[in-house]
Amino acid sequence: MSISDLEVKKIAKLSRLRIPEDKIAYIQKELSDIQKVIGKVQEVNCEGVEPLCSVHDSNLRLREDEVKPDTTPEDLLSNFPGKDSALAKQLNCFIVPKVVE
Repeated sequence: MSISDLEVKKIAKLSRLRIPEDKIAYIQKELSDIQKVIGKVQEVNCEGVEPLCSVHDSNLRLREDEVKPDTTPEDLLSNFPGKDSALAKQLNCFIVPKVVE
């Protein structure tokens, strides 16, 4: 089954993609090829096959949870780079560039 030009345009609209008219035939062929591959995959008999969640048949080693000492603000601010490091330590906060207008 082949995908029509109209279906390509509908898929493009739903995907909010702008496809030039000269590329529609190319996209149509690519989508038809994808549809053929999906059809072949659907033909595979999977009856009696257990679902697979991992290719490895091993269990992960678990470790005990350990409570570790908290990092102090002084430790964090000691890594602050640049010319504003003294001000950051004085205000006890990180100074970052404005990213939202």
